[in-house]
Amino acid sequence: DKTLAGVTFSNCAFQGTSFLARSIIDCKFENCSFSKGTCDEVLKFSSCKVSETIFESCRLDSASFASCDMSRLKINGCLLIGCFFDKSSFVRNVSRDVVISEFQILQSNLVSINLSKVALSHVDAYATRFEACNFSNSDLNRANLGRCSFEACQFDGANLAFASIRGANFNQSDLSGIQDWYRAKVSEDEGKSSLLRALGFLVS
Repeated sequence: DKTLAGVTFSNCAFQGTSFLARSIIDCKFENCSFSKGTCDEVLKFSSCKVSETIFESCRLDSASFASCDMSRLKINGCLLIGCFFDKSSFVRNVSRDVVISEFQILQSNLVSINLSKVALSHVDAYATRFEACNFSNSDLNRANLGRCSFEACQFDGANLAFASIRGANFNQSDLSGIQDWYRAKVSEDEGKSSLLRALGFLVS
């Protein structure tokens, strides 16, 4: 059992490596960068449990998270570019506490991610692809979801008030059960048909 616990990393650079720890508990990453290695190796987190851990003012470039449990994770002022999440869970039950603020995840891929009940207000997820992700009861207030692609995603009870969904595409995703979409921003024509279908309208 490889566990990394109670460690603080400050101003560190991690390049093209695999985190072998199965558990990262009560750790802090501050002003750290995670990027590809010299041979273009991607930084990989695999079957890893990240609990009570803080990422603050970090940059992750092309990192991969596979089957990771990110319970009680805190992300503040971080930038994720071109990252890939596969079957990783931010929330496993109501008691899990995930705090995400001033967070950017750009041009990334998230597959089968559970984001239910997660506070994602003001998150910038521009041009990110979401497949089979669960946003039920999530707070997406004022989030930037411009040019995002949503494939078979759930939004029951979600709050999209003031969110930007300009150019976003919704395929087999149902928005009819969202809690609030007051003043959500959409483009004049682009993506309108897929959005209306997702809201339950018949478009012909």
